[in-house]
Amino acid sequence: MLGRNCQQYSYDVSVRLGCDIYVARYESPIHYLPSVLSPNHNVNVRLDGEFLDVSLPDTHRTLKLGVVSSERASDPACATSN
Repeated sequence: MLGRNCQQYSYDVSVRLGCDIYVARYESPIHYLPSVLSPNHNVNVRLDGEFLDVSLPDTHRTLKLGVVSSERASDPACATSN
């Protein structure tokens, strides 16, 4: 049972896979963001439908983050030719 003072913390994190940028949501009952999700940090990630599975180093665990949006990177190397 949740008490009246329970909070849910959520963080939107961006992950680039090739030329696609995914925004996924990490949610936690405590005010904590794993260091693997810090800015400009390389992560092992797998796209699984509407989720990103992010591997936590040294723990053999995976975070499952729900994808909230995605877009194509504006990098010139990612431009598609018609």
